Amino acid sequence: MVCPNCKTPNPPPAQLCSKCGKPLRQPRIQLDLHTKLTLFFSLGGILTGIICGPLSGRMGLLSLAILVFGFYLCYKLSPKLLKFEASQFPGGWSGSNVFKKYFEVFFFLWLVFWILVYTDLLRL
Repeated sequence: MVCPNCKTPNPPPAQLCSKCGKPLRQPRIQLDLHTKLTLFFSLGGILTGIICGPLSGRMGLLSLAILVFGFYLCYKLSPKLLKFEASQFPGGWSGSNVFKKYFEVFFFLWLVFWILVYTDLLRL
C-alpha cells in the first residue's frame, strides 16, 4: 500500500506509514441503519415543510396531503437510496413500524420548516 501523504510503499498489513507515520487509509464514519433512517426522514420533513410553507389559508388541506405524500415517499425510497433490505430493519419494514419510529421526527421538522417559511413569507 502506498502512503497518500509521502508516497512511500508500505507492506499490506501496515496501518501507519513507515516513513511519515500518517494513517494509510482515511477512517470512514459508519452510521448504523437507525441513524441513516433518522437523517433521511429528517431531510424529508425539512424539504416537505419548505414546500408546504407557501401554502396557507385555503391550501391547508393541500399542505396536509403533501405531508402525507412526503412521508410515504420517504418510506418507499429509503430502502433503495440507503441500500438496505427489509429484513435488516428491526420488526420488519412495514408501514406501521416505520410510522411509529420516524413520523415524529418527520412531522416535527415539517412543522418547524413550514412555520419558518410561512412566517418569512408574511414579512414580505
